[in-house]
Amino acid sequence: MKLFRTIILLILVVGLLALTFTDWSIDSPAKKVATKPATDADYFFEGVLIKSFDSDGRKINQVKANKIEHYLQTQVSQIDTPSLSLISQSGSEWIINAASGEMNLDIETVSLVGNVLVSQNQNSSLNGRALTQTEIKTTDLQVDLAANQITTSN
Repeated sequence: MKLFRTIILLILVVGLLALTFTDWSIDSPAKKVATKPATDADYFFEGVLIKSFDSDGRKINQVKANKIEHYLQTQVSQIDTPSLSLISQSGSEWIINAASGEMNLDIETVSLVGNVLVSQNQNSSLNGRALTQTEIKTTDLQVDLAANQITTSN
């Protein structure tokens, strides 16, 4: 009987020690699940070159960028130092450079901001040298890649 009491007492002491060193706080908030801040891109591409062609296989435009970051929450891609090339049916090429820009999901509309420069060289038939250069400088520009058209609010 004495052995039985000793065993019961030993079990109670071990149980109390276990309860003492266990965190049983029911009122504590649940641990937070780590979430990605909304400012982080969902994915990105570096050294980007996107070319578009018409039904005859002729290049009509291209988009180059150092980096493009896509955000699923807004369905918008941020473009770092974009350079666009729009080629008319006659073959003349307009080059558009900017500090940054945004592209919608279907890659048909590009909005450029920050030191936007639109330029075109007019070639001469004499030795193929550029005689004149047309330049347009603005702070913002919208490019419709499907129609190969540009507009600005300035």
